[in-house]
Amino acid sequence: MTIDIARLSAEIAADEGKRLDVYFCSENVRTVGIGHMLKESDPEFSLNVGDEITDERCTELFTQDVGIATRDCAEIFDTFFELPREAQHVLINMAFQLGRPRLAGFKKFKAAIEAQNWVEAAIEMWDSKWRKQTPERATRLRDRILALSRGEDLTTTQRRVYEAIVDFWKEHQCSPSLRDLAEQLDIFQNAAKETVMRLEEKNYLARRNKRARSIMPINLKTHVRNFYAEG
Repeated sequence: MTIDIARLSAEIAADEGKRLDVYFCSENVRTVGIGHMLKESDPEFSLNVGDEITDERCTELFTQDVGIATRDCAEIFDTFFELPREAQHVLINMAFQLGRPRLAGFKKFKAAIEAQNWVEAAIEMWDSKWRKQTPERATRLRDRILALSRGEDLTTTQRRVYEAIVDFWKEHQCSPSLRDLAEQLDIFQNAAKETVMRLEEKNYLARRNKRARSIMPINLKTHVRNFYAEG
C-alpha cells in the first residue's frame, strides 16, 4: 500500500502545530518547527529559546522527521507495508510523536496491528499512558484504527460532527441539538441530522431513549465488548 505523503504530512502538522521559534515542549526539550526536538547533530542545536528558523528549514526538518518515523514503523511492525494506508498513517503519526523506543514498547498493540485485529489494537491504544498524556490526539488516532474493523472510515464531516458531540458530552453530560451542531460547525441543520444518522448506522452514536438530546457516543470498551445494554 502506497503512503500518501501529502495527506500524512498535513495530518501530522495539524496534530503537532508549527512554530518557527525555539520553545520548550511538554517534555522540557527544546523544540522547533513541526514537533522537531533539537539534537546535537542539528545545526540549530545551539539556538536559544526564542530564536527562529526559516520556513524552508522547517519544511526540511519535517520531511526528515516523517522519513525517520516511516522507517521506524517499518522496523517495528513486520507487516507494515502490507497494512491498509489508513493504518500506516496512524502508525507513522504515533512514531513521529512517541519516537521508536516508546512505540516499540507497545507489545500487545504491535501484535494486534500485525494480526490486523483493529479492535484489540484500539483497546491497547485506549488503555495506554500515551492516551492519558495526549487524550485528544490519541482518541482521534484510536477512532481511525477502530473504524478499520468496520471496513470503513469516517468522512471529514462525520468526524467533525462526532468530535463535536463528544466534546459537548464532556462539558454538558448531554448531546447537542441539531441546531447547536449546525451553528458550531457552520453546516446546514439537515446536513447535521443526516450525519448523525450515518454515525448511528456506523455504531459511533446510540440513542438512550426517544427524548431530545439523548444521543451519546458509544464508549469504546462498551461498544467492543457489547456491554452497552441500556435502550
